[in-house]
Amino acid sequence: MDGYDALLAALDCPIWLRQLRQGAYLTGTFCGDAMPAVWYGCPPGLIPLTSNGSALLYRGIWVCWFTPGHPRSYVMSDIEDACRLREIAITDAQFAAWMIIQAIVCNDDVTDEVIRFHADTRPLDLERLDEHTMTHGDGWEGLTALPLFQSPRPNAVGTRSEATGGVLHPQHTDPARFRDACWFELSEEQQRIALDHPDAAPWLRRDAPLARLFDDYLSSGRQAEAWATLNSTGWSLPDARAAAERLADATDLPGLALQLRAWIAFSQQTDIPERYGY
Repeated sequence: MDGYDALLAALDCPIWLRQLRQGAYLTGTFCGDAMPAVWYGCPPGLIPLTSNGSALLYRGIWVCWFTPGHPRSYVMSDIEDACRLREIAITDAQFAAWMIIQAIVCNDDVTDEVIRFHADTRPLDLERLDEHTMTHGDGWEGLTALPLFQSPRPNAVGTRSEATGGVLHPQHTDPARFRDACWFELSEEQQRIALDHPDAAPWLRRDAPLARLFDDYLSSGRQAEAWATLNSTGWSLPDARAAAERLADATDLPGLALQLRAWIAFSQQTDIPERYGY
């Protein structure tokens, strides 16, 4: 059991999700993906499930540790798009259905791999998912045709006018409400607003002194703000690792400590120069 597997177990994720991350499902279908994920660069808040080296993409989980109930989202993170998150599923069933839809389209068939994964997840009837691909393909905009994705609706799902992408609520656009948000939780529009708005959190503003802000928050016991600062853009890897270690030592959230230490180990699996961060 590695650090991320221990974390998924602590989050009470389904067994099939932990096995998917370890490469037990759909490896022939998604032969270009690494399971477990490999390091291309990502913030500590992303729990990587799979990675694709050609596209520099991660599928992963984002946990809102300082929100009651620790809600989590399934996200895509595009390294070439500055690690911006797109929420593709909120429930385990939504994520399983999305993986099955992608697999059917990728294979242009319901293969034995798809049948096996569906048998262990069963988010919807397999025939219904196959029918969906014939009409909508695997695009995010068509997923709202399935009641499973209508409520709750992930932020990246739906037509261009419906989708926002980030993991905050679509109506969360008042800069005064960005005071507890991580940079990567914001949509592109929310990030644009926050950069220069005086009501946005200090760590979201342009040229924010992240390391100093992190020190101030952690020393005053404001761990939520320290976490949000650590997951905002502008860190080098050495500074981020050192900050992550300090937060892991200080926090009373065992799952958060597991995630931070798993990320530190993950981020060391690299030949990328240390000056490059996120």
